[in-house]
Amino acid sequence: MPDTPTEQRSRPTQHRNNSFYYWQSVWKLSDSSRRYLESQNIEHLYLKLFDVAWHPEQQQAIPLAPLIVQNPIPPQWQVIPTIFITNEAIEQTSEADIPLLAQKISQKIQTMVQANAWKVAQWQFDCDWTNSTQTRYFSLLQHIRQNTASIDTELRLSATIRLHQVKYVQDTGVPPVDRGMLMVYNTDDVQNMQTENAILQHKTVQRYTSKLSQYPLPLDVALPIFSWAVVFRNGGFRQIINQITLNDLTRQTKLFRRIGNNRFKVQKNAQWKGVFLLPNDQLRLDQSTADEVLQTAYHIATHNRADSLTIALFHFAPDAIQQFGQDNITAIWQTWKTQ
Repeated sequence: MPDTPTEQRSRPTQHRNNSFYYWQSVWKLSDSSRRYLESQNIEHLYLKLFDVAWHPEQQQAIPLAPLIVQNPIPPQWQVIPTIFITNEAIEQTSEADIPLLAQKISQKIQTMVQANAWKVAQWQFDCDWTNSTQTRYFSLLQHIRQNTASIDTELRLSATIRLHQVKYVQDTGVPPVDRGMLMVYNTDDVQNMQTENAILQHKTVQRYTSKLSQYPLPLDVALPIFSWAVVFRNGGFRQIINQITLNDLTRQTKLFRRIGNNRFKVQKNAQWKGVFLLPNDQLRLDQSTADEVLQTAYHIATHNRADSLTIALFHFAPDAIQQFGQDNITAIWQTWKTQ
């Protein structure tokens, strides 16, 4: 629900594109999924092509885990190749080796694009840079831009932007790209056992967005529709189990005892979802609830004044769509008034 009627009325009229992130390791789209995406007027997809991570044996950052493409992407959809870059990859790469890394990334993207005959107008890079990696990461983006000039002079670059990088822009800097993608999720400390919901808390978003309209780049917006369970042992963070629903936990009555709204205690030794659990381990279920996401969407819509923007949901998976609710997804799109 919107924060207030006043905030709802103050939303600007914008040109809106609906989109999803596709973050799985294999691209295989069923007929029903294709029909659903077409029903949502999807024009492009943010497709994670590969990771860039530090390889300790080779002592260099390299592209890893490339997407396996099992069936064609409909030709009417534009693909936005999206590359996840670890902070360690930037930290461990010397300034002198940045141009070579940029070349490897550019060549890998172009090879995959050509092999699949995708329609592409933008590349996106996802890295939660820090003060210590800012200079080298921004240099990497500049070298990639130089490489793309020989591929397509119309090709645009974008980068993901975290909430803290908006609020503290004077400290974190602005990446040398054409657009930013504001990642409005993972808002709170996932490793803190006292956190209510690490994926999204509207009250946290409000603290970081008072100057959103002043950010130097035009911003698109990414919102969550996923959930996970966070495992704690002896009060300390253990790990995250992805794609867990409330039903996954409540139906395991012999394994879990509910001790709070989104808290569960492990009753016995067990191997569950590939994770070994011990008695008294605690699980916190973090969810993207429709109320929280819609409230946040209304808030962002009143502060992001871009004339044209993409609203991307993270991430596309049939189970996530079903759990979040198709009507709720439609309501997110409709938060932004369109021309």
